[in-house]
Amino acid sequence: MTFEQKNTRSIDLSRVIDSVVPKADFVGERSGIEYGPSSTGFISTIGPFHVLAFQAALRAIALKGEHTNHDEDVDPRRVLAQPWHYGRMCEAIRLQPESPPPSITVDRYTLLGLGDYYTVTNGNHRSFAARCAGATLIRARVVDTWSCDPSLFRLHGPHIYQVKDRHLDLDYSRNPPSVDIIGVENVLSADLHLILQCLGCRTSAFVQRDFVLPPFKFVEATSE
Repeated sequence: MTFEQKNTRSIDLSRVIDSVVPKADFVGERSGIEYGPSSTGFISTIGPFHVLAFQAALRAIALKGEHTNHDEDVDPRRVLAQPWHYGRMCEAIRLQPESPPPSITVDRYTLLGLGDYYTVTNGNHRSFAARCAGATLIRARVVDTWSCDPSLFRLHGPHIYQVKDRHLDLDYSRNPPSVDIIGVENVLSADLHLILQCLGCRTSAFVQRDFVLPPFKFVEATSE
C-alpha cells in the first residue's frame, strides 16, 4: 500500500529502500546505530522516513502485544533495519550468497491497512544483505507481535493522546485536552509527528505550524 496526497505525490510505505549516501572521510570508523549512515555509507528509509524514526512511530501507537516467540519467514523489505557497522555489513553481504543466514530476531508491528513491519533486535546487517541480494524471504524469530491502530490516537502540538473511542475528538478547551484520554506521550519530534499523521493519526486544527501536514489517503500500490 502507499499513501497519496491529493494533487501531489505518493508515499510508498511498502518496502525499505537502502540508498548510498555521499562518502565521508570517517566511513567505517564510527560504531553504533546512531552512526549508521555515516559509518556504512548507506541510509535505510521507508518512504521518505528513516527506518529508526518509523520504528518510533509504530511503538508510539502500539496498543497491545502478544508474546509469540516462534520462527517464520518474513520479507526483509519490511524489516526496519539500518546497517551500522561497516565491517559487519561487508561480511554479511559476502556470506549472503553462500548459505542461508542465521535467523534474525524481530518484533512484529501489525498496522491496519498496511500489514506487518518488523523491528530488529538481532540481525540488522543480515536483513540489509538479504535486501541487497534481492531476497524476498529471510528466516526470523518473531518474539512479540503488536497491533497498531492510528485511529485511536490524536495529535495536538508536540503531544500524542490515546482515546477510548476512535470516533471521539479531543476537547481542546480542557488541559489535558479531554477526559477521554487513556494515555499521553510527551513531546514528539517534528519528523515523528509527520510520520504519525501519514499513518492516519488525526491532528488538531490548532496544531503548531511546524507540525502541519495535509492528510494522506490510502491507494493501492502498483505491482513490482
